[in-house]
Amino acid sequence: MFVLDKHFQKSSDINELNGFILKGVSGVFGKIDFKITHADSRQNYLVNVADMSAVAILWKYRGKDKQFYDLIKENIVVEKFVRFSLQ
Repeated sequence: MFVLDKHFQKSSDINELNGFILKGVSGVFGKIDFKITHADSRQNYLVNVADMSAVAILWKYRGKDKQFYDLIKENIVVEKFVRFSLQ
């Protein structure tokens, strides 16, 4: 199951994002069944923590401030950088 921060409000935007994720995941891992849920990070602290962790990792790979990554790196079990194309 993928639980995402509910950033988008319009169903067309949510459907487009879901399609992007489905295509990207299947391109990397092949055909797998999973569910996508959208939750409000202001109401779900676990989504908020995941969002902040994702940004910390993104900043590391984009060459920005690593201080937040350094706070969480000891809790990362597996870190794998994957590029995929939606073309």
